[in-house]
Amino acid sequence: MEPQTVILTGPENWEAWDHEFRRFAAMKGVLDLIDPESPRFRRYTEQPKKPNIADYPKRLEGEPRTESTANGSEEELVDPINKAENVSELTKSGRELFNRDWDVYRANVNKYGCERYGRDVVAMWVINHVAMPLKASLSMDSYDAALWYRGLKIVIGEEARDLNRRAARARQRDMDVVTPLEGREARSRVPLTTLLTLGSSASLWVLIFSSLLDLLLVVAVA
Repeated sequence: MEPQTVILTGPENWEAWDHEFRRFAAMKGVLDLIDPESPRFRRYTEQPKKPNIADYPKRLEGEPRTESTANGSEEELVDPINKAENVSELTKSGRELFNRDWDVYRANVNKYGCERYGRDVVAMWVINHVAMPLKASLSMDSYDAALWYRGLKIVIGEEARDLNRRAARARQRDMDVVTPLEGREARSRVPLTTLLTLGSSASLWVLIFSSLLDLLLVVAVA
């Protein structure tokens, strides 16, 4: 499912935009390449380097082509001067090594291509979902979604967190504001019969007297 259309305009809608951005980046398989705070954060795959046939041992042409080893097996002789130009000129061990490295290369080429495609698609999403004033602050030269996201997260995300912290403090202050009358009423709600059945210690009578005094104050104010 495609993300909703959320245009980032500032810290006031950062959380909604960030949620949709992260969902889209995850859907394209590149979130862990973009967000450095991701627990699975990793770097982009470097462009793979194709194996060079000349780097693998070339079979010696002519006679003899093999030599006996200490354990009695035959081993192909390696040409110490010339370089191989195709796979057929490699020794058996050289062909095996080249084929293994070629398989790794092909897998990395596929991974590299998928990452670059995902990066470009997500970068285009950012371009289309950021308001023009903010878009002007992005470095458009690199076309790097990770760079853009980190910049937005530092600037807009931190402002959004500040707004949330201020709102939380305001809510906490509202909860902490209790009028003296409300406080006395809350204390006076302790049933007198409950207090009388608890015992007759000096501290208990002090508590009873305090509760009665608060009750008289509530009545007087009313």
